[in-house]
Amino acid sequence: MNELCRRSLAFAFVAFVGLAAPSLSRAADAQTSQAQIQLARQAASEGLAAYRAGQFDKALNLFEQAKALYPSAQIVRMIGYSLLALEKWMPAAEAMEAALVSDVAPLSDEDKTDVKEQLAKAMAHIGVLNVTSKVPGAKLVVDDQPAANLPLAKPVWLSPGKHKIVVSAPDHEDEVQEIELEGGKPLELSIDPKELKKEAPPPPPPPPPPPPARKNWIPQQRLIGLVATGVGAGLGLGTLGASLASIHLRNNVARDIQIHERMYGTNCSRGDVSFCQLDRDLIAADGRDANTMRDLSVGLGISALVLGAGGIVLTIFAVPEEPAKPKDEAPPTAQKGAGIRSFACGPLGGFGVSCAGTF
Repeated sequence: MNELCRRSLAFAFVAFVGLAAPSLSRAADAQTSQAQIQLARQAASEGLAAYRAGQFDKALNLFEQAKALYPSAQIVRMIGYSLLALEKWMPAAEAMEAALVSDVAPLSDEDKTDVKEQLAKAMAHIGVLNVTSKVPGAKLVVDDQPAANLPLAKPVWLSPGKHKIVVSAPDHEDEVQEIELEGGKPLELSIDPKELKKEAPPPPPPPPPPPPARKNWIPQQRLIGLVATGVGAGLGLGTLGASLASIHLRNNVARDIQIHERMYGTNCSRGDVSFCQLDRDLIAADGRDANTMRDLSVGLGISALVLGAGGIVLTIFAVPEEPAKPKDEAPPTAQKGAGIRSFACGPLGGFGVSCAGTF
C-alpha cells in the first residue's frame, strides 16, 4: 500500500493544482460560484494534507465535502484513491469509473491511464457477473438484491465467493444456480429458464343422458283407449235410456196412485177391497221397477264415466308403436332351388316320378 500511497499522493498534488487552475474555474462558472470553488479548494487542500499523513478516513471525508461544492473529475478521482487505500474495493472502483467519465474538469489522457491502472487493482478484489438469457422478459435476482431485467445494463459487481442467482420469466420455471466468483475474473453466464408445461384442459363433461323414451303403459294402449272410450260412450247412452225409463215409470206410478185414491179412497174405503189390494200391488211393482231403473242408470253412469275417462287418458298418453317386423322370407336362392327339377329325370321329374323306379 506504500507504493500506492506515494503514487496517489503525487497525483493528488496534480489534482489540487488542477482544481485551482483558472481554466477549470472558468468552465465551472456557469454552474458553480467562485465562493463554492474557493471552499472546495480549501477542503481539497485539507484532504490532501490528511492523505499525505495517511489519515485516509479523514481525507475521504474532506474530499466528499469538496465534491459537494465542486464535483470535478480530480476530486472524484481522489475519493476513489482514498477508498482504494481503505480497501473498500467496490466504492473505490465506482468512484474511479465516475472520474473517468466526468465532464467537470475532465481528466487528461495521462490521468485517465493512471486511473485505469488503479481501477484494475480494485477490480482484482471484485467479482464480476454478467448474465444473458434468450427468454423474453427474463429477470435476474442475485442473493437478496432486487430483481434486474435482462439483458443487464452493466455487469453486476459482487464480493468474491459463493452467491445464489435466480433467473425467472413469465410462464417459465425459475432457474436457480449456485455460483462462485473470483476477484478479477469476470463470469459470463447464459441461462434460459424452461417453459412451464401447461396441463391439458380437462375434457368437457359428458352430455346429459337423453330422457328415457316414453313407453305405453299397456300393449296396444291406443286401441284399448279408443275401445274403452267407445264403450264408455255406449254406457252413457244406456244411462240416458235407463234414466228416461225410470222417470217414465215414476210418472206412471204417481198417476196410478192418484187414480187409485179417486176410485178406492186412501185406505180402500170405497169399492171392492180385493180389487183395491190388487191395484195396490200393481202400483207397488211399478214403483220397484222405477227404483231398479234408477239404480241401473246410476251404475251405468258411473261405469260410463270411468271407462270414458280412462279411455281418453289412455288414448292421449299413448305412444305410436312400431309395426311388427315381418318374418324373414326364405332366401331367394332357396326359393329358386325349390323349382329346380332333375334334368336326368326328364320332364316328369317335377311330378315326383322317380328316375330309378318302373312305370
